[in-house]
Amino acid sequence: MISKVAKLILFKDKSYLEIDSLKEKFKIYSELSDEIRMLEDKLSELDNKNLEHKKHMKDINEYLKVVDLLKNKLDKINKSIVVENYNILNECITLLKNIKINSKEDSLKYDILNRIDDLKIQLDTVQWELEVIILDYAIKNLDIDFSEYNEDLFNYLCDEIEKYLTNKNNEKTDM
Repeated sequence: MISKVAKLILFKDKSYLEIDSLKEKFKIYSELSDEIRMLEDKLSELDNKNLEHKKHMKDINEYLKVVDLLKNKLDKINKSIVVENYNILNECITLLKNIKINSKEDSLKYDILNRIDDLKIQLDTVQWELEVIILDYAIKNLDIDFSEYNEDLFNYLCDEIEKYLTNKNNEKTDM
């Protein structure tokens, strides 16, 4: 709603004195909205990759069971007969057990979530500033009858601005 009304004012009322301020705030609002949308899409892609990652976790768990089994067998053999390179083999098994899975995706996901939170805070501020500009526009340009609105005043004013600009545009085309 806010985007639609801001666009209407920008495109249909060139005489509005605060048009530069509206342009600036609307541009920031659009950029923040687009960046949030893009980051949310990237987050969704990472979540899809995590699903693939979870599929491989089953294989990794099976691998770790095999390594544990190997360790148990080596220990049993070493009890029965002396295995000269037991310590070296044991170290190798320990290395096999200490498989490290790249967690860069989790870190990236955390960074993206933090960035989205920061952007949403900025977006809320800019949205509030846009609402103030739109309310200012409504007060300066409309003869408002507050008895007709039942719910949200801002939405009522946005509807009235749409009607006003549509009528204003129609009057220009009629001339």
